[in-house]
Amino acid sequence: MESKQQIALSVVLAVGAILASSIPPRVNGQTRPVLHDLSAQVTIFENHIKDIRAMENGLPNPVDKAVLQDLEHSAVTAEDRLYAANAALEMYDSISSQTDRAKARRIVKEKFLDYYSWAFDQEVTRTTGELTFLTGPAAAALGLQMKDDMRAAKERLDAIATSLQ
Repeated sequence: MESKQQIALSVVLAVGAILASSIPPRVNGQTRPVLHDLSAQVTIFENHIKDIRAMENGLPNPVDKAVLQDLEHSAVTAEDRLYAANAALEMYDSISSQTDRAKARRIVKEKFLDYYSWAFDQEVTRTTGELTFLTGPAAAALGLQMKDDMRAAKERLDAIATSLQ
């Protein structure tokens, strides 16, 4: 009989843990805001990927098509980086211990935010050079918008890194 009670208690604790993890964190009875959310930036690059893929099909110029394929790769990479940084920031924001938060701050800042900011800066420069090869106005406009969004993502990562200090 005692083992059935232990099993029931284990089930109740497991369900409680699952439910507790799905409830937004609270501080002094208030729901804690999401401090460093990058999901909007992730969505921006998801949309760039969709737009580029749709545009690639109708391009007769092989140079435009090659540049758009490279821009697609850049958009996928940007989406992946922002998604990873967002996951790291979600973990960082959920740390309540100030000691543990201080330890995690350096890792999040150096391994995600600073590196991805540098990578976005490099990608903006490379993309700017590639845009000179596009002949189609719609493809060029999409490339310019994506370049601007990469620059905005870099600035957002820099602002978050500064706020973590």
